Amino acid sequence: MTLPDSPDAELHARLWPPARGFAPGSGEATYVQLHELLLGLAGRLPDSDVISLRDSVVTDPFGTPGGIAFAALRAHVPLTRPEVNAIVEISRALRVPGGDPPHLDRLILTDTVTDGGHRFEARPGVAQDFTDQSAAIAFMYEKGAQRMWRAWRADPDGPRRVFLAAVAPGTAAWRLTRIMQRDLAQTRAIRVEEAADVVPTVEIFFPDWEPAPYHRAALETAELLWSREGGRTAK
Repeated sequence: MTLPDSPDAELHARLWPPARGFAPGSGEATYVQLHELLLGLAGRLPDSDVISLRDSVVTDPFGTPGGIAFAALRAHVPLTRPEVNAIVEISRALRVPGGDPPHLDRLILTDTVTDGGHRFEARPGVAQDFTDQSAAIAFMYEKGAQRMWRAWRADPDGPRRVFLAAVAPGTAAWRLTRIMQRDLAQTRAIRVEEAADVVPTVEIFFPDWEPAPYHRAALETAELLWSREGGRTAK
């Protein structure tokens, strides 16, 4: 789906200066804003909600701002004032029918963004498989790919892979995230020892994006799988 450019491109550019290589006020810049809003909610909203909302960025962007607000309300996840403002501004930039998403006044507000209480660890004692290699190979052939890491998140039902990747400015990170997430869901290349039927999550960001606490925590223990400069390192 192609989004229209904002009719107030100059104002939109002031409100959203980081267009990540796209023209400020363009439809692509709006996709960037939706994508990075969801990046900041990773680890805070349930994984299933984040995955579903990222899918809707591509399939139903007009419904995504309201979907984010509803997911936060349903999960009792606090949002910062800038995040709530982002939901409103994106809705207005898209000229979403019906105006601002409903129930915004019911959202819980916070001044602090956390890592969602997740803990990351170095590689746990699990059997080797080809999930890392498959993800790295698939990613390295994508236009704009720069680096990929894999972290292990210590979930109650077993360790879960989290893939983190950096892409060049001007890359449709929202589409690439959806492609990789769907491929991982379809292959389900995870051993029983690594939490059966749990699909890894994918976090794709631009190099000049300031990582949220969740991503900083993941990167602290993450292993570099591949980089454009050094080639594939996954083993």
